[in-house]
Amino acid sequence: MSDDPDRQLVEDAKSGDEIAFETLWHRYKVRITAIVRYRLSGSPFELFVDDIVQEIFHRAFRSIRSFRAQAGAKFSTWLCQIARNRCSDCFRVKPREHQPLDEACAGETDPRQPIDEFLAGKESADQVWESMSEREREFVTMLSDGYSRQEIADALSMTVNEIYVMTRKLKQRRESSEALVRSSVKR
Repeated sequence: MSDDPDRQLVEDAKSGDEIAFETLWHRYKVRITAIVRYRLSGSPFELFVDDIVQEIFHRAFRSIRSFRAQAGAKFSTWLCQIARNRCSDCFRVKPREHQPLDEACAGETDPRQPIDEFLAGKESADQVWESMSEREREFVTMLSDGYSRQEIADALSMTVNEIYVMTRKLKQRRESSEALVRSSVKR
């Protein structure tokens, strides 16, 4: 990463320096906007270019600690990949069908349900998040940001097989947590 002009700013941003990240934002806003505008031109999403660019920088800010400058990787390349992934996400979303409100809300939580029963699910999700290691949290964050398992494995210095094992372990933990919530709500 010695040839990356952003090296020091990235390191400062990783340490929580918002001014450093803002400098990176000013440096790359025009480039990222151009990428998004080009990829979304002619689609209904082109009306939301500014919002999508803002979201891309928000994702980058949330995930900057997971950026690893391995094998000469540059921050600009990483940021452009986030932009490309976010643009691809736009086309993966299927439009929702409109339906009457009473049908849409069918199966939702009963507003008369005791608040502690409702919060049991929220507590459980928070407890699962708190029980995760820092590496597992980075994995979940990167996965939700659209990174492939190979990219995550590279960033976390793991093998793809280890990523699949971690996925299975976290899924089992989530399922057992959901079962616990279901059993506590039925009581």
